[in-house]
Amino acid sequence: MTREVVQERLEGEQQDFLDAAAATTTAATALDDLEAKLGGRYPAIIRLWRTAWAEFIPFLDYEIETRKIIISKNTIESLNAR
Repeated sequence: MTREVVQERLEGEQQDFLDAAAATTTAATALDDLEAKLGGRYPAIIRLWRTAWAEFIPFLDYEIETRKIIISKNTIESLNAR
């Protein structure tokens, strides 16, 4: 695969994870949908989310806009830490 193809695929998959984090449906249903779609490729991430479920659920109490800011901030901090 070319770098551009990989980058495009990863951007689409990243959006799937963001959509699950910002879900307006029940969180458990959104996680189940995400696992069905990407669980085969990213089993560790699904396992991590399920393991950290008790800590993740309070995050969903924030408004969607706030959640997107938190996710973006964490992503930027992760990149800067490298």
